[in-house]
Amino acid sequence: MIVLAPVHRHQWDERERLTMPSLFRFLAVVALICALVYSGLYMLAHFVQPKTREISVTIPPDRFFKNR
Repeated sequence: MIVLAPVHRHQWDERERLTMPSLFRFLAVVALICALVYSGLYMLAHFVQPKTREISVTIPPDRFFKNR
């Protein structure tokens, strides 16, 4: 917690009661990041249409046989 001014003891007690515990804060941040990644993947999967095209690749015949 960052304090920019002098604080009396009773104000510290009030602030500590109102703050979220660090484990819950960490889990909330991880859940938020996971939700953002999942929503990004969902958007890519449902709203982006890939361009289809044909590809032909020539393979030399010596690639079919192993060198002994």
